Amino acid sequence: MKRTSKPKRKPLASRAPRKKGTAVAVLDAIECITTVPRGALDVTVHQGWVRLEGSLPDWSQKETVDEIVRRLPGVKGLVSLIRVESR
Repeated sequence: MKRTSKPKRKPLASRAPRKKGTAVAVLDAIECITTVPRGALDVTVHQGWVRLEGSLPDWSQKETVDEIVRRLPGVKGLVSLIRVESR
């Protein structure tokens, strides 16, 4: 009977999935919207459902963020709790 050696296991870092998570994709997409102030929104993702909280100065910014986030791969639904600051 021939003895075989155990296959070498890769370190955990190299076994980690390379695909971006939905939360990272949402944050990246929001960062690309130049009219949205950085750090204005909090993002929570659970099982594909995205929750956005925070405030923005303009209604059109809220609509833009909501529309872009809804179209991202991996997003099953959106709960937008973004407040629009009145001027």
